[in-house]
Amino acid sequence: LNPTSGNRCLTPGGLSLLPGPNPPVENDDLVITFPGYSGQAVKAADATVDFRAVHGVMVVFPQTAECAFQGTAIIGRSALQTADGPVSVGQAWITSAGLTRRVVSHELGHGLGLHHAHWLYCGAQAIGANCRPIDAGNPLDTMGRGSGHVGAPFKERLQWLAPEQIKTVSGGAQVHELLPLSQAGPGVRALKIPRLKTGNAYYVQYQPRMGFDSAAIPAEDAAGALITVASGSGSPL
Repeated sequence: LNPTSGNRCLTPGGLSLLPGPNPPVENDDLVITFPGYSGQAVKAADATVDFRAVHGVMVVFPQTAECAFQGTAIIGRSALQTADGPVSVGQAWITSAGLTRRVVSHELGHGLGLHHAHWLYCGAQAIGANCRPIDAGNPLDTMGRGSGHVGAPFKERLQWLAPEQIKTVSGGAQVHELLPLSQAGPGVRALKIPRLKTGNAYYVQYQPRMGFDSAAIPAEDAAGALITVASGSGSPL
């Protein structure tokens, strides 16, 4: 989290690896099954962990035929009962097949309240009436199919970009210089162009292959600016 948040979301304590219960049996109601499984994992760790100081719980277990997925999570914080009293934390469940940077960072993002980063497919058009969204299809955003930084709309929402790093513009021919989204330090990282009729906004960002994104950005997508549309749910297209 440190690189993508610009060191605004530090994890100085690192990760604690704790023994957990046997893998859960998946059924049609994940909302019931997996929080209950978190409760079992918390019970196994209660003697060594003060959960009042914990912001997120990620339960990792072997992938099985019943649980053939890689990862899943609840969006935002949810209640969890512990020996230290009730806590509100992000909750995610990762199988052994999902222990990759892409899957783990994606599910951690859900715990921070982020929705999917979609991809707006418009064919030969840049944007138009016949575009269709592809769920979690954005190849440049870890909340889509990427494995690097989250995009500018999400960074704004999480306050991982300072207000002066997002410049709101409207109307007229203008020239602006954008620094790479993943570059640390001061300077403008994104342009925000409000769409008055819809209530959402265009975001323009520059995301080359550098730093944390050096291996995460496809070469064909790293040459120019990326334009996203942030919807009412906060999910960029």
